[in-house]
Amino acid sequence: MDIISSNSNKYVKLLKSLSDKKSRDENGLFLAEGERLIKDMPSDYSTEFMLVAQNKLDEFSYLTAGKKFFAATESVIKYACDTVTPSGIVAAVKKVSRPFELPRSNALLLDSLQDSGNVGTIIRTAVSCGFDDIYLYRCADAFSPKAVRASMSGIFKARVYEVNYGECKTLLTGTNSYALDMDGDNLFKANLIGKVVFVAGSEAHGVSDEIKSLCKGSVALPMGNNMESLNVAVATGVAMYYTVNTNN
Repeated sequence: MDIISSNSNKYVKLLKSLSDKKSRDENGLFLAEGERLIKDMPSDYSTEFMLVAQNKLDEFSYLTAGKKFFAATESVIKYACDTVTPSGIVAAVKKVSRPFELPRSNALLLDSLQDSGNVGTIIRTAVSCGFDDIYLYRCADAFSPKAVRASMSGIFKARVYEVNYGECKTLLTGTNSYALDMDGDNLFKANLIGKVVFVAGSEAHGVSDEIKSLCKGSVALPMGNNMESLNVAVATGVAMYYTVNTNN
């Protein structure tokens, strides 16, 4: 097998380009780095190709069997990957196209979150407690390398939708929707009946007025010791876990 040793190789250049949203959208691909992510990939996702470090071909042979892959030098792998210390395997994964639909169960709408790490962490937590439908409105891309890594394979288990304002309106007016807002009712005293859609807002400004006005209500987590708020990923996680453990 020939070993790719040049960063100008077309497959290496494609992998490198997937750090940019424009390239991900144009190619319908995103970057999955590391053994765990690739191993956890379900059958409805597939790889376009993989790049494997030449000294790890045997180690990762169970992942490459029957798949299109290329061997490369460690320096090429490092160049192609987004992480500082790559594990030796990286894949270009085909994105799953999802037309808008209402949630099947508990769900989240993320409004204008700009930190990819927060988006990925929220996805990871959401799928862990059954909030499998996740709607993104003006957010950082859930398929960016940072968000995919932070999701810890949750990106493969969630139904992720990028939505416009009209779709937000359909979602929030047609469901049991609540904004997570510091001026809302105490979540621990609220009587949330049935399945819910929580709305989490941007790190700096919270849920926007235009989105908040579409919700059936708003709820807050009570703060102690004069703390003003929690990180959005932490607050959303607490709200989801509390809800599924008191409303089922």
